[in-house]
Amino acid sequence: MKLRKITIVTISLSAFYLILSSNSSGPGGNRTGSPGSSGNCSGCHSNAQVSGSVDILVKDLNGNPITTYIPNTKYNITINSSGNSSKYGFQFTAMNSSNQKVGTFGTAPSKTSVYNSGQAQIWGHTSPATTSQSASWTIEWTSPAAGTGEISMYTASVISNGNNSDNGDFVATKNIKLTESSTNNTVKIAVNDFKVYFDQNNSMIKANQELKRILVWDYSGKLVKSSEENNTHCSVNNLKPGAYIVNAWGSTSNSKTTIKIVID
Repeated sequence: MKLRKITIVTISLSAFYLILSSNSSGPGGNRTGSPGSSGNCSGCHSNAQVSGSVDILVKDLNGNPITTYIPNTKYNITINSSGNSSKYGFQFTAMNSSNQKVGTFGTAPSKTSVYNSGQAQIWGHTSPATTSQSASWTIEWTSPAAGTGEISMYTASVISNGNNSDNGDFVATKNIKLTESSTNNTVKIAVNDFKVYFDQNNSMIKANQELKRILVWDYSGKLVKSSEENNTHCSVNNLKPGAYIVNAWGSTSNSKTTIKIVID
């Protein structure tokens, strides 16, 4: 009888240890609060004795915050969690209007991982951050193809009271939306008799007269191509997928126009 009691206590302590270990290495599944998720982390972490907040920041590779994404373009996603704590965890996901995963994550940084859960792709902690008052995680993310439309991003973060149990922790959530940049391959900004368009099948900028000069800019303002070929077309097959602004000058007087192109 005595041996049985000792065995039961041992099993109970082992189970308790496994619960704590599981939470500290990430809960798994989808607890971002997104559609189709298992709610958010408050299902386990409750009776808050601490408080805090979480935010989602999406920036281009030059560090500029964005609310409108360009298809097939790389961005950095940062989760900022803060509160009166020194232990933090999180989960994040991005979904389209059909509540399916969108975009592609880059390599997960240390102490985080990327995995699939149902229709969602989750990025979350595998080991909690232990910095005082705030924690931050950043990952590279490539936006989806043109025509995806509005994207919803969800995150849930646990601000822990550090007592090595689920009790007494606070859960903060955040949801933001990104709109898609117009995917019309030819948008006239200046209108005249000089006509320029983008032949996407052949990756060429074409015109109804000789092109004396072409400048191609990416959306960060960087000049990525300059040409003075004196031809009715100009190849851009060396450019990466994304959206660009094209300044074009024709052979006749005052023939200048600007178009936007999207390379898939």
